[in-house]
Amino acid sequence: MDLPFDVTPLPANAPPAVGDPLPGAEVTLVTAETWQAGHFPPQDAAGPVTVVFHPMIGSFPTTYLYAGLSEAGVTEQSQVVGVTVSDPYAIAGFLREHGHPVTIASDPSCAMAQATDLSLEVDGLPGLEAHRPAVFVTTADGTIQYRWVADEWPEFPTYDEIADAVASVRGGR
Repeated sequence: MDLPFDVTPLPANAPPAVGDPLPGAEVTLVTAETWQAGHFPPQDAAGPVTVVFHPMIGSFPTTYLYAGLSEAGVTEQSQVVGVTVSDPYAIAGFLREHGHPVTIASDPSCAMAQATDLSLEVDGLPGLEAHRPAVFVTTADGTIQYRWVADEWPEFPTYDEIADAVASVRGGR
């Protein structure tokens, strides 16, 4: 296929594995309506949590990630929490514009990306980082049951696999 952009391999990394706990931190959690201090990933979830690390708000991969999760029914079957370097203003605007029923953590220092080995240098610019695309499905206590991590840019997960993982955590598949 002739793509209108380059596909670039990403550097090797070692994010948490299935069976590991997903590292957490206190962050600013943003919805279309509110911002509040909270824990990422959530510690009060009643069921599966789908955690989505993604590039800055406004990048085409971010838009496609959330659309794919919604189309696969993931946003209806689990609590979806994103994490990005973007600021709360940009996140709230994105959520209002697209209507995604998710919460996104603002991680401008890339602390969560660094804690999970998902930090990427942006276009060879020292000191400017972003989040490597990745999806984790966890149990309510934060134990990883499914993991997908991009190996190249851009790359997208198989959304049906994520939906299957969510259903498995819910006890439905």
